[in-house]
Amino acid sequence: MKIPRKILVVSILVVMLALFAVSLAFAQGGGSSAAAEFGSQATVPASGGTVCGGSGGSVGIIHDDGVFENGYSGNPASITVFQNVDLFNPVGPAYAYTRYCVGLVSLAGTTLNFEIVFYDNDGAGGAPGTELAAVPASASNIPNGLPCGWYEYDLTSVAGLPTGADGNIYIGTRYSPASYPSVFTCADQTATTPLWTGYTQFNAQGWATTQTSFVNYRAMSHRVEMTEGLDPAITLVKTVGTDPASCATTTSISADYGSTVYYCYTVENTGNVTLTHHTVTDSVLGTVVGPGFVYTLAPSASLSITESYVLMTNTVTNDALWTAYISGTNTVATATASATVTGLPTDVSLSSIAGQTSGSFILVALMAGLVLLAGAVMVVRRQQS
Repeated sequence: MKIPRKILVVSILVVMLALFAVSLAFAQGGGSSAAAEFGSQATVPASGGTVCGGSGGSVGIIHDDGVFENGYSGNPASITVFQNVDLFNPVGPAYAYTRYCVGLVSLAGTTLNFEIVFYDNDGAGGAPGTELAAVPASASNIPNGLPCGWYEYDLTSVAGLPTGADGNIYIGTRYSPASYPSVFTCADQTATTPLWTGYTQFNAQGWATTQTSFVNYRAMSHRVEMTEGLDPAITLVKTVGTDPASCATTTSISADYGSTVYYCYTVENTGNVTLTHHTVTDSVLGTVVGPGFVYTLAPSASLSITESYVLMTNTVTNDALWTAYISGTNTVATATASATVTGLPTDVSLSSIAGQTSGSFILVALMAGLVLLAGAVMVVRRQQS
């Protein structure tokens, strides 16, 4: 049967328009000609467990629900730089970012060279602003088709990364869709997943919320782990008294020469790590304890040491230095404190009398002279009689 030429031409045109419409929908994603989506559901493989879930003292920060319905990238025909980041909130001021995880999927090709990027949230309206760090990374064996593959990266040796003390920051990926046209960053589009603050940038067009380009976005497959850093810190109080029981009441007393005074050194661990080795030195007493003194001092715990001293001079001000070490490291915490003892003399010298009662002494001497003179007059009269 011969198909009329007009019908054949119309059929070909219909098929071509349909193919063009499908390809255009794939490239545009959420309506932006710069965006590109993967477009199917993915679940974290059960064998992988919870990626970047935290272990061995680390804390995992995860925004997604573990199920990924799509993957995002830039249109390879026009985008040479695609950046996608999510906002992360630190779990505490002493925590540092130590691991980054990302889910990737591909339509073709199995490798990706990219950067893990860190931005401060000091941009307009809290958007990404100052670039804090960029870490070169690569991934291989990216799965062609779902489920997504997970990739982990150690950040502990990377210089310049912010800590929790620097506040909230954006973390994500930067790569070239033109060079890797078929690789996508996995995206969570489950409606019940809380909408997380995320931003996307195509080339140098400026940052826009990820939901602007990908309308079904809820959270990306960006995950991090944070580990509490070693933050040793101590406070020291030094007090003095005339007996061991009272030495914790004041930092300044008076005492007689030759008497024994007692100094108390009380240290408190105000840091977040256990201190095990201690050295205490005193500007007058010398080494009080250590350097071989071993005592386990947990965070918020305190320790007191008492030392005696025989007072032999007018005024003694002792400066104490307590140094605490973390076992197996060179990390230390130090604190200083002082106490003063004023000596009181136990005898009275002629010079002190002359200096303190010179007027009375002159009066006594004058009276003694008058008595002697009267006595001499009486002796003379007796002799004449």
